Amino acid sequence: FGMTENYIVFVEQPFKLDIVKLATAYFRGLNWGNCLKFDENDI
Repeated sequence: FGMTENYIVFVEQPFKLDIVKLATAYFRGLNWGNCLKFDENDI
């Protein structure tokens, strides 16, 4: 996501966020990068 004086830019990427992993990441010792999943079907 970005903004200029005349435009708003939204970049779509085929990553999905696993909410359960994100909610329990601190307790399981994971970083937020491990909570992302690459979905090849979304390309």
